[in-house]
Amino acid sequence: MRDLLKLRFNKIVKIPVHGNSERCLVQRQQCALVFLKLVQTKRRIINIDESWVGSADYRRRSWYRKGMSNSIPTKKLSPRITLIVALDSEGKIYASLLQANSDEDTMRLFLKELIKTLDYEDKHWRKNSVLMWDNAGYHEAEAVLTLLEEQRAPVLFLGPYSYHMAPCEMVFAALKVQQLQSETAPLGKK
Repeated sequence: MRDLLKLRFNKIVKIPVHGNSERCLVQRQQCALVFLKLVQTKRRIINIDESWVGSADYRRRSWYRKGMSNSIPTKKLSPRITLIVALDSEGKIYASLLQANSDEDTMRLFLKELIKTLDYEDKHWRKNSVLMWDNAGYHEAEAVLTLLEEQRAPVLFLGPYSYHMAPCEMVFAALKVQQLQSETAPLGKK
């Protein structure tokens, strides 16, 4: 009976048809093969991704008694907050919060600071680490790729729709699982 109390349910999200095109499948397979080689050689993989927080309440489902309302009021955040996270295969998290939309400038700024931090922690990190991220337009922007090349940063681009290979998605999911602002916590800038 106790196991029944631990049951949860999730909304199933369909992948667009083109997400399983032959091209996408081949790109995911190629990425997975490179990823497995990196893991076998004990390379540290640093997954980088971004998300935004536009609401203080991410509850989407709730149980309710018959006759009671099941609606949840929306608590919008304005301006929304952009969260950029780098999560490595050893469990270390590097994060940045911004009140700006993600674009090539915010990614370059984050990468500069991340590389500076990685250099401080271990000046030889490039030999045993790889930065891994998806193919968002601003990840592949010329200015971003130039910065990565100048910094000699090894990079692995994920295949299309490879969310399961991006552990940063778990960070975002954990953050957005329920209400971020408790009713009793004071609001303010301090």
